[in-house]
Amino acid sequence: IKLLPVLAKSDKIVIGGGGLFFEERIWDISFNHLLNVFILTLFIKLFRKKALIYAVGCSRLNSKAAKWMMKVVLKNVTIISVRDEFSRNVVSQYTQKEILLTCDPAFLLKPEKTKRTEQIVQSFPEGKKILLAVHEYMFFREKFSDSEMLLEKFVQEVSQFAQKNNYSILTYSNNTNQEYAALIARMCGKSARTMLKEENHLLPEELIEVFSNIDFVIASQMHIGIFSYLASVPFMSLIYHEKVEQFNNYISNENYLYLNQLDSQQKVLEALSKVSSNNSFYNKQAINSDSNKLVKILNDFIWDK
Repeated sequence: IKLLPVLAKSDKIVIGGGGLFFEERIWDISFNHLLNVFILTLFIKLFRKKALIYAVGCSRLNSKAAKWMMKVVLKNVTIISVRDEFSRNVVSQYTQKEILLTCDPAFLLKPEKTKRTEQIVQSFPEGKKILLAVHEYMFFREKFSDSEMLLEKFVQEVSQFAQKNNYSILTYSNNTNQEYAALIARMCGKSARTMLKEENHLLPEELIEVFSNIDFVIASQMHIGIFSYLASVPFMSLIYHEKVEQFNNYISNENYLYLNQLDSQQKVLEALSKVSSNNSFYNKQAINSDSNKLVKILNDFIWDK
């Protein structure tokens, strides 16, 4: 309701970026972005506004309701841009309009040193450090008979690798509350603690700066992978979703594990050895080009009369 007068006064609407289009809990307006964007689109049509779908991600859509909403949304926007090839393939099923392939807007971020980042880095233990960043909903889509045991086994492998190779472990989650990071630290044992002593109120640019002081990162969330890339830090990605797989393909990162590989001691140790050797190659030239393309799309849309 509060949005409507703002929408009426606006000249143009930018929707995105991020993983907006998915069908989980499709009728839960407090959870599902597609439902919210669909409702927003009805008012965009009513007010006859120009709208841009900006660098979005899309999951597979199987339900009739989700497919119908998607068609309505795409029909009433002027420009459509997506952040990965998988999303373009999904979106192309619901529109004949041109779909621009770009990158995630987070690739436009730069590291920023602040007093907060300096204090955090100064609090780090001496010596080599691993950042272990897994999130609570990693097993939300893939159902295993005992996901907790699978996670514990993986964390124990990481902890043993850290002890044998003289690493300290810092844990983190890309949320304000760091209780889950604290839980993972307890699972790791004495060699681990949370990266942040309190809640996370850091800007993304500050996080990238903090990450640059880590030796390597183990990440489940896609944006932690992006922050690691921007910090020029080697990382191992845990693929729990198509968007994470697409991200690794995009930057040419071959150091990743699927969730069903987390209980394979051999695969985990191979991945840990590879990432700790700093043997990483990223497709930086193409990413810089796509980032500039993303800026141009946004500016052209905003300033075009």
